Amino acid sequence: MTNTAAGHKTKSAHDIHLGAAPLHFKRILFATDFSPQASAAFKTAVRLSQNYGSMLYLAHVVSPMLYAPNGGVVAPALQQAEIESAHEKLGHHITRMPEPGAIKYQQIVTCGMAKELIPAIVKENHIDLLAMGSHGRDGVSKLALGSVAEAALRHVHCPVLVCGPHCRRTYHPFKSILLATDLSLESLRSAQFASALSEEFHSQLTIAHVIRNQPAREDRDQGFAKIKELVPEDTGLQKHTRFSIHSGDPAAELLGVAERTNADLIVMGVHETGFAADHAPWSTISSVIREARCPVMAVQPHFG
Repeated sequence: MTNTAAGHKTKSAHDIHLGAAPLHFKRILFATDFSPQASAAFKTAVRLSQNYGSMLYLAHVVSPMLYAPNGGVVAPALQQAEIESAHEKLGHHITRMPEPGAIKYQQIVTCGMAKELIPAIVKENHIDLLAMGSHGRDGVSKLALGSVAEAALRHVHCPVLVCGPHCRRTYHPFKSILLATDLSLESLRSAQFASALSEEFHSQLTIAHVIRNQPAREDRDQGFAKIKELVPEDTGLQKHTRFSIHSGDPAAELLGVAERTNADLIVMGVHETGFAADHAPWSTISSVIREARCPVMAVQPHFG
């Protein structure tokens, strides 16, 4: 899918609207480490593939860092056995698809570093959506999002749908979608995706904006006016849209809104100068992914 924001240099945040931009995922990549979190992402990827008639790619990257008990490197034959085992596990996923054979799919198993190869697979196959799981931590810090998921958010320029450690294991139709926006120009693309998904699945859309500091009444009123401007009055989307402004910690407030609205999907923008650049483990998007009970679709800003 291609969504572009023309006139980047002259457009301001006041010009951002949730237009009815057409949305079509022609190619969806499900990247798995065979964890429970990845299994949850698979169910959503399959449903989206069914809905959009997408080609579904199922990928697993076998780590080259396999060592024998005596400290030697594992023989190539054993590595080949790992690759064959991965193909077999991907085959089990395929048998669990609703109406097997109704979805076009392709298996990809390769050997290397997942955080490098998954973005490469996305680019090579012109992927429109990447779906994956995240353990919510990696290595020494429980606060970290995970190196593979973080690499995807840093280097992949298609939306990344992530199921975190607390995400429900069963698929839930997108009856309620939460769009988290900071009303910046960079949030335009995530707004387009949220509105298009809401229209496609006839969802209740909630648009939430969080102000970190307690705002003055005048500032709050201005913020509410700006968030309402996102939805033009002459669109049918407005009657299915709720608006919500909060103050405090963005992640905590957004998670609260998600719970109260029974959100089945959270859509958020990934700012290139924010989380993706500085690896901050306490950043809003990583905190939301770690704690959310539904998938989070992270959308990179894209212009031109």
